[in-house]
Amino acid sequence: MKRIVWCLTLMMLLVCVGAWALAEEEVYSTGDYEYVLLEDGSAKITKFNGYGDSKTIPEELDGHPVSAIGASAFAPYAQLETVEIPDSVTDIEGNPFTDCNNLQTIEVSADHPTLAVMDGVLFEKTTKKLVCYPAGREAASYEIPQGIAAIGDSAFNRAKLR
Repeated sequence: MKRIVWCLTLMMLLVCVGAWALAEEEVYSTGDYEYVLLEDGSAKITKFNGYGDSKTIPEELDGHPVSAIGASAFAPYAQLETVEIPDSVTDIEGNPFTDCNNLQTIEVSADHPTLAVMDGVLFEKTTKKLVCYPAGREAASYEIPQGIAAIGDSAFNRAKLR
């Protein structure tokens, strides 16, 4: 009886470990970026390891369209002052620019399908959520535009509002 209980316990443990291993996302690396592949075959940037004060996020990595940026993916990237987000990026988790203390300018196209920049601040159009107030912008105050329904996690991280 003890042997059966021991075998069943061992089998349950192996099933749990196997399920956990399958749930782990494989992280890929190319150039200055680390990313994971999403179910639709697109890429989500999870980490940026580069340098420079200006960055244009690529539309694709290793042939996979970049559709998402993970929370804190560019943190801590102290040199970053300007970032341009391509139209391919339609999903942003949290604030990818947390701890980017010198970030002053975020750029998206006027026709971007899901993102907008108003008064230099990044918003999601569909959720009407404030995503990121650039930490390098110095201002006495900031008035959240009327109609904004939510403020994202860490949206004002390191903001230089007085």
